[in-house]
Amino acid sequence: MAKGDEKFNSLINLFGDLTQKLEGTLYQRVILPWLFTDAFYSIPGVMEQLITWIENQPFAPTPHGLYHQSRAILGSDTSDRLANIHCPTLVMVGKEDLLTPVRFSEQLAQGIPNAELAIIEQGGHAFVVESADTVAKVLLDFLAKQRQRILQSTQE
Repeated sequence: MAKGDEKFNSLINLFGDLTQKLEGTLYQRVILPWLFTDAFYSIPGVMEQLITWIENQPFAPTPHGLYHQSRAILGSDTSDRLANIHCPTLVMVGKEDLLTPVRFSEQLAQGIPNAELAIIEQGGHAFVVESADTVAKVLLDFLAKQRQRILQSTQE
């Protein structure tokens, strides 16, 4: 996304403030429902596995870092620079993304010349985790198209 709306900014502000009030595991439990679809979230044991995985990360983000990341996101607006992007661009979004909904990605793709938009059907904000195989296929297909374009341009 290039810029958040009021709802998005409110959530990011809250998520940043929560880093100062909640310990790590509780913070993750509050955030995770916003990241995954109902279907993924409902898989027995998957959230506990994610919490365990997060807790065991050797370089997990600190509350201080998460707070300042939230403030950087709130201060970011790149909408007036999108037209200056002149490289192949793939914009991906999960169809059920609650944080950065599809319309944000549609606006982003419309603002970047010749950008391609891919909406991941089975995915929320964390679609890379939720639909890893689909994401890999979309990325590889996009890269293959770029390779083909390069090969065609060198033959002309």
